[in-house]
Amino acid sequence: MFPFVFAAFMIAGFIGLAIYAGVREKKRREGLRLIASELGLEYGEALSGIDAERFYRFPLAQRGKYPKASSAIIAESDDQRMVLFDYQYVTGSGKHRKTHHLATLLCYSPRLNVPSMSLEPESWTNKVATFFGGQDICFEEDPAFSTVFRLRGPDPEAIRKFLIPVRREKLREHFNDCVEAHGDSFILYRKYKQLSAADVHSLLKDGLATAEALGLNVDSN
Repeated sequence: MFPFVFAAFMIAGFIGLAIYAGVREKKRREGLRLIASELGLEYGEALSGIDAERFYRFPLAQRGKYPKASSAIIAESDDQRMVLFDYQYVTGSGKHRKTHHLATLLCYSPRLNVPSMSLEPESWTNKVATFFGGQDICFEEDPAFSTVFRLRGPDPEAIRKFLIPVRREKLREHFNDCVEAHGDSFILYRKYKQLSAADVHSLLKDGLATAEALGLNVDSN
């Protein structure tokens, strides 16, 4: 009798957690729809075809398995498009399975022309990776920047040439975010963070600042 009662409680518990998660997810999406409406922005349950094509060329989109981009908020002007969305992927399996959530912003502009690179706040994990031979492009003339970030990319010289002092200074102002850039687009994302209505204003603000730092309003000549 006891094993049956225990199993019943376990099943009820799992069902309760599933219901709670579903209600919470519905509330999160409704909050995003509401703030998009308040700001006069478009909302979609998933990325559009062209946005998905741009996003999936970035290294972030190649991580793990079962990738899913959802809850997209679109802010667009004549020459710039920003899309905020929740992105998730899965690593491991069984008891080691883990779902990673990231609050993500994709920016596209024909005025951007950025060498392929990734930039993330320096962490202990990054330091260990660099110690064992992982790439980290440094600026001897700007140790403060190199201490804050781990910088990677296929063409270090092009990246060094592109990241002139004023760009490095502007990027340092937003060192909590991870950035990947390629040509006319970049993504900015926050690890361990599911996109919520509370993130929209700050993510848009940091996206605009990053766009400026990467060249929308900076003359590299």
